Amino acid sequence: MSTDPKFIENVNIILCQESMSSEVYRKYGVTPLGQNFVFVVSKLLWYAVRFIVECDGRVKDPWNKNLSHARLLFKEEFWKGKANEYVETQYEKLINGTYDEFPERVIPTPQDCVQNSELYLKPGDHLRRFSSAEYHCDSIYIGDGEVVLFSSDFGHMYSTDAKMSASIRYATLEEFADNQTIEIVEHCILRRQHSKIVEAAIDSVTNMWQMPISYSPKAMSERFRKATSRARAFSYICAVGVPRLAPFFEQFDYDIDDLS
Repeated sequence: MSTDPKFIENVNIILCQESMSSEVYRKYGVTPLGQNFVFVVSKLLWYAVRFIVECDGRVKDPWNKNLSHARLLFKEEFWKGKANEYVETQYEKLINGTYDEFPERVIPTPQDCVQNSELYLKPGDHLRRFSSAEYHCDSIYIGDGEVVLFSSDFGHMYSTDAKMSASIRYATLEEFADNQTIEIVEHCILRRQHSKIVEAAIDSVTNMWQMPISYSPKAMSERFRKATSRARAFSYICAVGVPRLAPFFEQFDYDIDDLS
């Protein structure tokens, strides 16, 4: 059970802003990575289950500046028996480090983030910036104004030459930003400590998706075909340990099972 008074205070603030019927009970817990969470059950004609988690809070959410340290992730409605069963099942999964969902929120950083990265970022942050309406570039911040990302010498992934030359590489934060707003992809359920994310990103530079030794037509064709999915999936592999795409792109049925 969570005994963090700050988290409990934030939970109370969230619930005060909810149109909630009579509260039945709360079930607090802590994940193996030390993240506080709570299930709040209320009753009207049916039972509602609200799930609230502790958030990082370093960067203020522009839509809810007073609640940057906790977030209501979802609300589900059940009949009584099903509500209790759901809470117990999900609670056991969370305290044992078994996670079914990948909830995230994307928070824009202030315009001076590149110049004052130490104020807004910490090593292990999953970063994003959009380069077009249908394409984004993700990276892992490793500190000292540097990121690791899957990209090309051309700074984009549009052309054949760009896809052929793409690899996991280091870049400066300024190069990554490319005069665009940097956003932090906050994974609402922590799956890795920030230090482990940095380790995974740096290790990937030398051990993942290297240029083929033999530049055969088949090898280069494979590299071309997989480049775009790799660029979108790389940061998720580091941040959550799963090769997935951002939810925005998964609706287009990109192939994420054929990355290696």
